[in-house]
Amino acid sequence: MTGLDGMTHALPILVVALTGTILLLVDSFSKSREAEGPVMLVTGMAGLGVSLFLTLGLWVPASGPASFFAGMGVADHFALFLNVLFIICTALTLLISGDYLKKCGAERGEFYALLFFAATGMMIMVSSTNMVVIFLGLEVMSLCFYILSGYLRTRPQSVEAGMKYFLMGALATGIVFYGIVLVYGVSGQTDLRKLGEWASASLQSHGGEIRSVPNHSVLLLGAALILVGFAFKVASVPFHMWAPDVYEGAPTTVTAFMATGVKAAAFGAFLRVFTTALAPLRPEWGPAVWWLAVLTMSVGNLVALTQANVKRMMAYSSIAHAGYMLIGVYVLDASSVAAVLYYLIAYAFMNIGVFSVISFLETREGRGLSLDEYSGLYARYPGLCVAMAIFMFSLGGIPPTAGFMGKFYVFRSAIEAHEYPLAILGILNSLISLYYYLRVLVRMYMDPGLSAGEAETLPRPSGAVAAATAIAVLATLWLGLGPAVGFGVDDVWTWAMMSQRSIAP
Repeated sequence: MTGLDGMTHALPILVVALTGTILLLVDSFSKSREAEGPVMLVTGMAGLGVSLFLTLGLWVPASGPASFFAGMGVADHFALFLNVLFIICTALTLLISGDYLKKCGAERGEFYALLFFAATGMMIMVSSTNMVVIFLGLEVMSLCFYILSGYLRTRPQSVEAGMKYFLMGALATGIVFYGIVLVYGVSGQTDLRKLGEWASASLQSHGGEIRSVPNHSVLLLGAALILVGFAFKVASVPFHMWAPDVYEGAPTTVTAFMATGVKAAAFGAFLRVFTTALAPLRPEWGPAVWWLAVLTMSVGNLVALTQANVKRMMAYSSIAHAGYMLIGVYVLDASSVAAVLYYLIAYAFMNIGVFSVISFLETREGRGLSLDEYSGLYARYPGLCVAMAIFMFSLGGIPPTAGFMGKFYVFRSAIEAHEYPLAILGILNSLISLYYYLRVLVRMYMDPGLSAGEAETLPRPSGAVAAATAIAVLATLWLGLGPAVGFGVDDVWTWAMMSQRSIAP
């Protein structure tokens, strides 16, 4: 589809990019930093609202793939599902960023614009059916996060995080690009569907034996490099070493966006490429993903047990959750792909909820991130502690929360595929993770706290932070309670199943 009809299907992405441009202009012509923050928030939320409306409008009539940009982009259910997730992540990050930046003395308009340009890159990644355009979306997203990670220039940890993420991110994107070049050199295709058809036809013409395909070693090397590049982006072991330092040093609200949006975009592109284009090669890359899943969830959980810094603990928690989702990538059937999509949206709410609390408790100097500083927190902030308890229970997979349902769907897909060792290892790792999640709650509820008089003098969360935290709490519970409360698990699961059909080979 071309012309104006094709552009209609690209409007959700274009609106987000346009909003980022408007925010830059607002920052350029604004004369008051104090008045700029609320204008940025209102403008950003309005742009996201329009993009969400357009995305949902495309979902309803989407009976088949509606392409745009000369067929290199597609507004199918898979892309629309993840676009909604990116809009939610951007909106929640926007809500918690204003007070945090003001507290750190770094409230400038380009921060908000970079959030929107990063979201644009994410939407391009999951909406593209061409490997070159996926790479371009990856670059747009990555360039924004290189800057955002080192945004607090007065903090050495933030500058270090920006430099580390730039070096490791550039390496990862280079690896992905080199893999694309090798695959193109063998197949002559960058379109995912055509590449999948070529790979399937080549295997059939050579009796299903990959070693009989001309230049098969180059093809497998290209697929391996693409796999390694995406493994970097989802922080999979052993390509995870950048994540703890970057998550710890980056501004906390950027860490929240990175742990949710970047992970969802990387998994979205991962699934689209390996389900559509490289599915015929699954016997070759499948064992590698099996080991990635096992190592990622095991190393992530075991190292998280030893962390005393809350942001660093959440970094290793994010690594472990990537391992759970890699189970779904390995199984790669209808149920497992839908399970990964459900897990991504559940993980987004509970993870941003945790970081909204962390960003409020963190001081201007970067203190307030040690587990020791969470001692007796319930006496000071009972509401935030209840919210944190819900998020920690959900991350640990305790019902009735979104995290429990996400793990249930992923582990069920592994069992249905008769991958019993993978499911057992996932369950055991989930049990191990309960220790460090509950350790946070023990500090907050059971250690001595301040007296009532001292607690009265403490700052209170702003309306934006309270709203973001409340939304995350409600969504975490809502996605775990099921249809007993109306819109719930069954509805989101149905949408996830509809989405995975768009990339089914």
